[in-house]
Amino acid sequence: MLNGIIYRLSIVGVLIFINSCGSAPEDDGGFITSSGGDEPVVEDSAVVTELDLASQPLMVRYFFKFKDYQIGDDYCYDEISAYKTLTESDPDLFGTEIVINDDYLRFENDECFVTTEFKIMSTGETKIGVLLQTSKNGQQAGYYWLDEDGENWNEVESIPLPKMWDFYYSLEDSEQGWVDDFGYYYVYVRETSKQVSFEFSLWQMGLNADGKEIMDFNKEPDFSYDLMHDDNGFWLKKVYENEELKPNRFFMAYSETGEISDDFSYFSDMIGEQLKDYGVESVYADFSQTDYHGYFAKDTFDFSSMQQFEPRNGYWFYEKGKEPLDLEYDMVDPTVKKAKRYFDEKY
Repeated sequence: MLNGIIYRLSIVGVLIFINSCGSAPEDDGGFITSSGGDEPVVEDSAVVTELDLASQPLMVRYFFKFKDYQIGDDYCYDEISAYKTLTESDPDLFGTEIVINDDYLRFENDECFVTTEFKIMSTGETKIGVLLQTSKNGQQAGYYWLDEDGENWNEVESIPLPKMWDFYYSLEDSEQGWVDDFGYYYVYVRETSKQVSFEFSLWQMGLNADGKEIMDFNKEPDFSYDLMHDDNGFWLKKVYENEELKPNRFFMAYSETGEISDDFSYFSDMIGEQLKDYGVESVYADFSQTDYHGYFAKDTFDFSSMQQFEPRNGYWFYEKGKEPLDLEYDMVDPTVKKAKRYFDEKY
């Protein structure tokens, strides 16, 4: 099946049903079941109410709140066999591997080569759930939110997701067409991570093309993406797979006075954190200790010219090819807004 890929996949909270490889079935009957290449069979699912869910881990209880059509059309269990498997009443069923913790659930079916993953996270007071099923044919990814009663998973109406061409910095016209027509990305969630990752798959793209003229296309993707979240919602963070494309952006919180308040330290940390999505490298410099030099991972900057001005604490921003931006010590929000306008003219 997907071997190495499958065992990396995970699930995270969000709320929409996205099908990378197909549409959810319309039938509202029981769980969809299949074994190997057999056609799906619909089972009676009324028995779910008879299952002893109250005594089970929270993630198991949340999983059984999904409706049958939300589970997908490549699934190896009916409700009873899934329940027995997840509660380890029948742990050897289908040779399944089970992982259950506080916010993550996974069971892998060795007979029909399907990995089911479910992860929950929160944004504000809303629980978000991501449901992934990966098979030899690809992957189905669903994003949901839990209603106030905690009883029903509902599809997310909108969530930021990458387009196929977003994984590349530059494509020729023919390559653009191939990526649009046959491109494919997998959704990943790590057990200990709080965000979802999207990674382009050249291997799956080749399978989708099925021997067509794109066989010469072997361009590795320049970017992957992480779906980040906080109490206010979701956003995409670009991850640079190609080191040569990383922006040369720098932020330095500096002190010339030798007196560092708790507020200055906290504000500096928060500013650096909020600029991470802009590819900004952040450091702190105490010029009384560094002889007016700022030391970054790949570059060192000489700030000795500052000695001619009145000593102060402040913030310095720089992108290669632009004039530096030097700001006085201030609160987080106004400083971040000025920095974002400096790094991104569209902001």
